[in-house]
Amino acid sequence: MASQPAVEVAARPRRRKWLDFGALIIANAMFGAQYPATKAAVSGLGPTLLSILTFLLASICVLPFLIAEARAFPKQLPLRRLGSKEFRFPFLMATVFGLLPASVVLSWGVDRSLASNGALLTLSIPVLTAMVASAVRTERMTTLRWLSFALAVVGAAITSEIEWRTLSLANSRYLFGNALVLVGCLGNGFNNVFSKELLERYSPVRLLVVTYLATAVFCVPILLWFEPQALQTLLSAPAKTWFGLLVLGAFSWGLGMVIWFRLLARLEATQVAVSLYLLPFFGILLSAIFLGEKISSAIIAGGCLSAVGTAVVLFEDVRPRAKSEAVI
Repeated sequence: MASQPAVEVAARPRRRKWLDFGALIIANAMFGAQYPATKAAVSGLGPTLLSILTFLLASICVLPFLIAEARAFPKQLPLRRLGSKEFRFPFLMATVFGLLPASVVLSWGVDRSLASNGALLTLSIPVLTAMVASAVRTERMTTLRWLSFALAVVGAAITSEIEWRTLSLANSRYLFGNALVLVGCLGNGFNNVFSKELLERYSPVRLLVVTYLATAVFCVPILLWFEPQALQTLLSAPAKTWFGLLVLGAFSWGLGMVIWFRLLARLEATQVAVSLYLLPFFGILLSAIFLGEKISSAIIAGGCLSAVGTAVVLFEDVRPRAKSEAVI
């Protein structure tokens, strides 16, 4: 049989990268929806109760993917086995040091600090992810990658419209809140890298469901201790609160994370993490559409810079890696 033309073979990786780039854009657009959605939902529920309900709803929303995955790979271990003693430790690590700080602790920190402080500190998430990935997974930070991060950071800083004059990172009044934000950012970076490790042994959807349910369980005593009054307001929450919760569970932590984890399973953590600098742009864009907030040409320019930075690192040639272990 005649071999395929070299041009056609070379075009396939390029098409694959364009598809990955498009998928990252879609995933970050869904993540960006959490800005207006959280704003609409948190006032009626509180950060911890909102986290519990979001993770439970997200678990329900990804069940169709879990069922399809189980049918496609019938030899996988039953989901209940992943909670047994031999598999418990890695999922506890992902929960306690990853999702829990990235959701609850980060929300507490933003609530106890200035909006400008929170906006600036959360820009550290992709950098922290790259640093952890470089140390743990020996992912290379090349000159081109540093350039892509620089473009994306500048774009995100422009898009975020940080009020530099109001920054007060060292002010004792906001020091505790800023520290909590940094812990949340570090948890987010840890979750990206540690999940990359787990995805070499577990399928994306199964990993999401188990860690979501575990995080929801861990949040219950936190809720009862710090926000017992939140349960009383649950049934009286307005419609916008439930709509915000639906967006968070179905898209930001549901379908968006399914796309994100599937990409994280194939790409390097650094390549995926830089796309997070698109979040401020999509957050403001969706807030402008649904909440009537203003969007300027500078914000659009910043979003384009972040998109260019994402494309640069995604289309960079990297050395081929060994095939991962069989998925459980």
